[in-house]
Amino acid sequence: MAGARSPSTMGKWLGRALGAIKRLLISLGVLVLLFYATFFGVLVYQGSRDPVVEPDDRAVVHVLQWLHQEGDARLLSSYYPPVNWAGDYEKIFALELDEKVAADVVHRAGVVRGDQVAGDLAQALKFAMLYTRELDWFPPHEDILAGDYYVASLQVVHQGGYTDGARLLIVQPDKQILYFVAAKM
Repeated sequence: MAGARSPSTMGKWLGRALGAIKRLLISLGVLVLLFYATFFGVLVYQGSRDPVVEPDDRAVVHVLQWLHQEGDARLLSSYYPPVNWAGDYEKIFALELDEKVAADVVHRAGVVRGDQVAGDLAQALKFAMLYTRELDWFPPHEDILAGDYYVASLQVVHQGGYTDGARLLIVQPDKQILYFVAAKM
C-alpha cells in the first residue's frame, strides 16, 4: 500500500486538526464573551446617567449661536433620556432668553407664528410633540398653535413622506422662553 498513511501519522494529523478546531472555538468564545461584556457595559452606562441636558451641551451652544445671544442663557428645564438600541433619540430643553433676543427672534427668517404653522413644519411639530407629552413644563401642542408661540425648524428628516426626525425651536417671546426639541425615530 504505497501512499497510505500509517495509523500513527493519521492520529497525529487528526490530533492537530482537533487541536486547531479547539483553539478556534475558544477564540470565538472569547470574542462572544467580549461582545456581551461590552454590550452590557454600555447598557449599564446608558441607564445610569442623569436624563438632563447640561448648559455646555452642544445643542444648547448651537441654539445660543443661532440666536446670537451673548453670554450664557439660563437652562430652565431639560430632558435627555438614554438613546435606545433602535436609534431613537430625544433631547428637550427650555432656555430663558434675554428680552431683546426674545423680541428679535420672531422677526428672523424661517420663524413662523404658531397659528400660521403649515405643511412640513406642521407635520414636524406634530411629530416632535409626541416626545413632549409627559413633560409638564413643556407647552401643549394646542397652545403652540396659538398666536403666542413662534416655531422655527433647524432640521426636519423625512422618510417615505413622513417625518422621521426633527430639531425645532419653539419661542414664547412674552415670557422670554425658548423650547428646543430634537427627536428621531
